[in-house]
Amino acid sequence: MATGTEGTLTGYWACFTQGIDGNANNRTVRASPTSNGDNGTDLASLEVTGSATLLNTIVTTGTQKYTSSVSLSADTTLNASAATFSIGADANSHNLTVNGPFSTRSLSNLQNLNVNGTTNIISSSPSTTTIVSSGNQTYGGTVSLSGTARLTGATLTHAGFSGAGHGLQLVFSDRVELDGADFVGISDFSTSGAGGINLSGN
Repeated sequence: MATGTEGTLTGYWACFTQGIDGNANNRTVRASPTSNGDNGTDLASLEVTGSATLLNTIVTTGTQKYTSSVSLSADTTLNASAATFSIGADANSHNLTVNGPFSTRSLSNLQNLNVNGTTNIISSSPSTTTIVSSGNQTYGGTVSLSGTARLTGATLTHAGFSGAGHGLQLVFSDRVELDGADFVGISDFSTSGAGGINLSGN
């Protein structure tokens, strides 16, 4: 397990096969192009500027930012003041849990997604940003759109959508619940899942 004192750990290639422990120091890790995060703890912040393979639990007191492609090799939990997937991620049929605000582009091959915070879906303009899971998608805070988004899965649990004038497509096999009070600023809306949709409010 890698450990260290206050400062920055920078490298062209980093692989933490036994995890990394910041020992409660103000440590920032920057790695490129490949970082394998396994049980990262007590880090101030984590920035990976190349492709990243993630697994298990990665904990930072500050932010986590992954600026290139991300893949999951096991169920993964991110604990951060804010976590960002600038390009998106291939979950390889694993679960992703984010404890904190989350920004992402497309997510593919998820089993279940659980975000315990707000979610910002980054625009893939002119393409539609897609989040695809075989299981459930749970958003504990408001989902904000910066472009047209398409969410596909089994069950959707959400605290509301803020569209900022962008379109939203929902494709879920279970019934989707939408309350007008939590569904604002959407330009074009469509749903084509087998479960249908329940509407309430204005």
